[in-house]
Amino acid sequence: MTFAVRKLKKSDDYRQIEAIQRAAWALDDLTIVPAHLLEAMACYNAGYLIGAFADDGAVGFMLILSTNDPKIQHMHMIGVDPSWQSGHRGIHVGLEMLRFYAQEIAIPQGVQELEWTYDPLVGRNSNLYIRKIGGDVVRYDVEAYSTTSEEGVRGLPNDRLLVRWKVTDPLHRSNGVEVPSHVVTDAEEIHGPRFALAVPLDILALKAKDLAEARRERLRTRAVFQAALRRGYKVTGFVNHAEPQAGNWFIFEQQH
Repeated sequence: MTFAVRKLKKSDDYRQIEAIQRAAWALDDLTIVPAHLLEAMACYNAGYLIGAFADDGAVGFMLILSTNDPKIQHMHMIGVDPSWQSGHRGIHVGLEMLRFYAQEIAIPQGVQELEWTYDPLVGRNSNLYIRKIGGDVVRYDVEAYSTTSEEGVRGLPNDRLLVRWKVTDPLHRSNGVEVPSHVVTDAEEIHGPRFALAVPLDILALKAKDLAEARRERLRTRAVFQAALRRGYKVTGFVNHAEPQAGNWFIFEQQH
């Protein structure tokens, strides 16, 4: 098997990216970023498109946009074919694309940070973006997207964390963070220099089982994030434990 990451440049590349969007998120045709727009963005420098390929077929992509600050770029989408997610084939496609972006695009241009938004209750994404990459949480956006056709989260408020990563930082962070003894379940319990917020193991599975409970978890964790960030706490880690003590926790520390 051959594996490579490169900029997208051929018409067939863009059609393959359409297919990955459908496979990764079950997007409908009204929400998908179409091939002709992807091609226009790449050809006329309106954005950067990076693809990961195995045996000449696309297995992942990144869509990067410029911002008003030339030192910051925005990752609008990063998608990986479900059969290649979470390093299941021995290659972490997302990390490889980020590494290519930093070395081949961002650093040569003088870009210092890459930012993106994501759902903090999707555990595998928090594990990647906070624990492995070490992204810094900038803010919590309530209803960041007014509508979505993404099948897994339809029916839930579309809250997102805005995260930034310094492109010169290493992509792997140690998992030596421990869950503090003070674990909060609501905003009224926030106090002290350090605490943990317990979050669902898998909001998508919870939503499929009990939509009302998933909505309650969204609102509960929203209140904690908003209160903590407003009071000067910073997200400093994410811990995920498998059995026998399964759980996901965000770690907050007060900044001085």
